[in-house]
Amino acid sequence: MASGARVWDAIIVGAGIAGSACASRLLAAGMDCLVLEAGPAEDGALPRSFGQKLRGKLDPRLAPPKPGRWPGPLTLSRDGRRYHTAAAVLGTGPGGGSRVYGAALARFERDDLTLHRDPAQWGGAPVEGLLPNAWPIAPEDLEPWYVAAEAALVGASPRPVGNGEIRPLPPLSPRDAALIEAMRSAGLNPERLQVGVNYLPGCTECQGVVCTRPCRRNAWDIFTSGYRAPQLQLEAGCKVQRITRAGGVYEVHCGTGAAAPRFRAARVVLAAGALNSPLVLARSADLWPGGAAPDMVGRGLMFHISDIFMLTVPGNPPAHGARKTIRITDFLEHDGVPYGEIQSLAVDATMALTVDHLRNVAMSMGLERLAPLAELARLAAPVLGAELADATLFATIVEDLPAYGNRVSESARAPDEIRITYRIAPELAERCRKLREMIATRLPQLAPRFATRVPGPNLGHPIGTCRMGSDPALSVVDRDGGVWDQPQLFVCDAAALPSSARTNPGLTVAANALRVGEAIARNAGAGAGAISGRGLAQPA
Repeated sequence: MASGARVWDAIIVGAGIAGSACASRLLAAGMDCLVLEAGPAEDGALPRSFGQKLRGKLDPRLAPPKPGRWPGPLTLSRDGRRYHTAAAVLGTGPGGGSRVYGAALARFERDDLTLHRDPAQWGGAPVEGLLPNAWPIAPEDLEPWYVAAEAALVGASPRPVGNGEIRPLPPLSPRDAALIEAMRSAGLNPERLQVGVNYLPGCTECQGVVCTRPCRRNAWDIFTSGYRAPQLQLEAGCKVQRITRAGGVYEVHCGTGAAAPRFRAARVVLAAGALNSPLVLARSADLWPGGAAPDMVGRGLMFHISDIFMLTVPGNPPAHGARKTIRITDFLEHDGVPYGEIQSLAVDATMALTVDHLRNVAMSMGLERLAPLAELARLAAPVLGAELADATLFATIVEDLPAYGNRVSESARAPDEIRITYRIAPELAERCRKLREMIATRLPQLAPRFATRVPGPNLGHPIGTCRMGSDPALSVVDRDGGVWDQPQLFVCDAAALPSSARTNPGLTVAANALRVGEAIARNAGAGAGAISGRGLAQPA
């Protein structure tokens, strides 16, 4: 990989959902784009000898990364505890999260965009350092890009997508049909999930792992389809360290040392994800007078709180075919209090999954040395096996609020280590407790059983670390993703979202990245690097 003298119209850092979507708008406008992706272009076979597997079970910190997953170290301090290793559930490689995510694609509700949520509004305990969380744009500004994002990413939906195309859902299994019937008899209104899965013959949905078939809709493949060099170039295996600027041109540095590749562009778009984009900005402190990035960079980190629970249908009807099927929105809000969506997990409640879950719970609590004890759960296999086989897993997606003290940073002792400082606010813990009560009260006939004593943050949904806003003192980027006081430097990924809302962020990340990409292309004439060729195509 060699850097040259070429000055690109735009460099996009990250080839995931946001980077791919943004690139599609710039490419449609005739701009030349270089996309720098930290992950490999293709997943190599990971060596998994017996010794490696054993070491990984005895100490999860030594387990090799899974294909398509972020390989770097991730440490977490939760609720004031010491920093400890946490499981990284971030996607990497071209397509990013769309290669391994659950593929549920729902829009944020209008209130998720327009309201500033403060627990004082519903009598909850105050959140220390609560940050603004209403969006600086109107829902109408995002609407056409939701349509475009759905047309690109949705594989199966209960309603027409894009320009009215029907992408049918597979039939429900007898068990899911019975679950929906029981939920409706309890007065709930379950819906079919809209998903980014094509459901080709033999599709298993590949939850949490890289799909080796064209079933899951890969964002990179879809958004950049039809574009080739020299207009589009992908440099995989290129982890961006920092950005500098001289003479009106940005220089993006991959790696460290004098021999590290550097690439030049008139503008740079960060799409490395909510844990990595702020770190790139922090390492690029020389862009600001005084050599320090703004204080808000990396702050306001949000996750959804996910409570995993099992439901059991009397009579144990068979489960087969599609499993990512059910969405419950009855608990989005109750008595003026925001809670969140509930979704089927599309994975079987197996003994292996139980052991893996217990191991991750131990790690999330800083108890790595106890993680191997999760293997003892296998001793209960004769008792638990039949019970687990009858169960269907669901998860809550409870809205988190942005707090100043929740942040992502780099470790001083290990520069490549992503360090998360996160505290579950008492009001959030109370909302999760009340949601558990409502689930148990509304669905007693399905015998809800929760997987853990207390729920934890969904580390696969980091949001808000370069938040969009109207006040530079309380945000990092403006309404169009532009970094305050840094011309032609943008953030278009989940880091820019000022609210976590009450559903999966994937579709909203794509829609906002398309919107930011169009704004960049529209205003590019004011910067260095002219737009030529095809005009900017409008969303369907």
